[in-house]
Amino acid sequence: MPSVRFGPLARSPRPLATGPASPREDGAYLTDGRRLFRVVWPLCSLKRPDMAILEDCKTLALTAFTADELCSLPLTPVTPTSS
Repeated sequence: MPSVRFGPLARSPRPLATGPASPREDGAYLTDGRRLFRVVWPLCSLKRPDMAILEDCKTLALTAFTADELCSLPLTPVTPTSS
C-alpha cells in the first residue's frame, strides 16, 4: 500500500471548486498550474468527509488534505477531452 503524506497547513482559505472536477468527486483531475492531481479519496467520503487524498499523476505520490488545506491551494479543475 502506498504511503500517504499530509499536505501543508492552510493559511488563507478560499471556496473549493464544485462540479464534476472538484476535490468532492472521486476520479476528478485538478491542477495547480505545474502538477496534475487525481482525486482518489473525495471530501464527501462517508468515512472522512473532512479529508481528501490527491494523487500526483507524475510521481503517483498520495497526499492527504483537509478541506481547509485544499481551500488554500490554487487548484483548478481539469476536464479530460477525447482525441
